[in-house]
Amino acid sequence: MILIMLKKRLTQGIAVAVPPSRTLQRGSDVLGSAIFDANPKNGFFVCVIATTVLYAAIVPLILLAPSHVVATRDGERNPALEADVRAEISMA
Repeated sequence: MILIMLKKRLTQGIAVAVPPSRTLQRGSDVLGSAIFDANPKNGFFVCVIATTVLYAAIVPLILLAPSHVVATRDGERNPALEADVRAEISMA
């Protein structure tokens, strides 16, 4: 039933207004609830360990980011990138 409603919303364009982060948050709530229900005595501990492992996995992913992506701060100009964009626009 939920999938039918979701499909209907997607075809109507309503899902565009729902950010993916909100969908992931609701999904993590469902997963957390399932963990708590499966093991009521140690469910919180399992969730804490899972959260810690996932946050620790972020560090290597940040280090894998290409250097040109993190070369400048937000709002700072990148002359090399601007030159590439200008060259691409002039070709079109």
